[in-house]
Amino acid sequence: MNIADALFLLGFWGIWTTLSFWILLSIGSIKYQQSAKEEYLRIRQNKGPFPSLSVLIPAHNEVLVIEKTVRALADQEYDSDNYEIIVQISQLFFHPFHF
Repeated sequence: MNIADALFLLGFWGIWTTLSFWILLSIGSIKYQQSAKEEYLRIRQNKGPFPSLSVLIPAHNEVLVIEKTVRALADQEYDSDNYEIIVQISQLFFHPFHF
């Protein structure tokens, strides 16, 4: 066996190893997608509890647009008992806003 044969075998082995890896990765992603879809449908049909969720909104000089952002988050179809909206205001002078 000369150097050309060895390089050919090494390249052949490398290509098939890489191809096998990507095939296994693709199969795993298809299985994950199917299980995630089943879980999504179960949650949408209210067959199980919604996971708890916290939404943190960092705001700096956002007085003019923060109300629209918070209203959009509050209008979600998510179960309101399982999420909270936290607005972190980082400015020296706070201008209160009302909903």
